[in-house]
Amino acid sequence: MAGVSGTQKKEAEDRRESRTRKAVVIAQARAEQRSHRRTALAALARHVLPMLNLAWHFIKVRQLEALRRLREEQPKREKPLPHFATWLTVHNTREGYSGDTGGAF
Repeated sequence: MAGVSGTQKKEAEDRRESRTRKAVVIAQARAEQRSHRRTALAALARHVLPMLNLAWHFIKVRQLEALRRLREEQPKREKPLPHFATWLTVHNTREGYSGDTGGAF
């Protein structure tokens, strides 16, 4: 890529690795939850269907909360890089430039 420094490449690679790690952790949590649901519901299989439905619902709610907490623990995305229009507004040196592009350049 032209005009991309080594630091920017490293930061982009770090962000990509962070997203990959996050996806792996969430996939592992989902797999564990799936196996837990199967074993828990197998134990309740001898009960009537409404009991199974209730158990399924509450297990799923608990697991969704656990996934939400897991996602919240992950590092947040960094502030995105400014766009060219923002850069141009800040760096424009024309006489009488008001800073408002009117949506067009």
